[in-house]
Amino acid sequence: HTTYSVRMLKGVEGIPKMLPLIVFQSHEFIDGSGYPRNKREHEIHDLAKVLSVATFYSAMISNRPHRAGLQPYKAIGNVLQEASAKSHKYDPSIVKALVKAINIFPVGSWVKLTDGSVGVVTVPNPDEFTRPYVRVVAKDGNIVLNGTPAIATNQDVQIEKAIDAPSSVSALQAFYVEA
Repeated sequence: HTTYSVRMLKGVEGIPKMLPLIVFQSHEFIDGSGYPRNKREHEIHDLAKVLSVATFYSAMISNRPHRAGLQPYKAIGNVLQEASAKSHKYDPSIVKALVKAINIFPVGSWVKLTDGSVGVVTVPNPDEFTRPYVRVVAKDGNIVLNGTPAIATNQDVQIEKAIDAPSSVSALQAFYVEA
């Protein structure tokens, strides 16, 4: 489909001259395992590397006929795995830029923590993408909207998984409780 896409672009006026090459190389991986030409690291245009990472992430979070889209944090986990030294399909610096741009757990995301409590993400953590600041709003099945300060998940308490918003409390309530 990359060849077909390039043919389609030839009929479009006003596009940047490098765009057909970027599209053509968008499924090449820096380890040489991609297609259509099995190019490696420096043989691939930098913007094609960006498009490759973005396409992979977008495909994972999108619903497909054969599966539901993944939660963003799970998709990012897959992207990070593919950029690891073991796989080395994606440029780690590009993956880091993606993670910084989208945040694994966007503000307002509801999460279950490893201690069983439930909270809402209030602020991203630019130093540790998987550990945003979370305001705990439920512990041991009880709502705790009593001014509990936003906390950064630490080594003892981590995010277990993203969850749907609980029906008993709104994100607005979680953000604006009085101390």
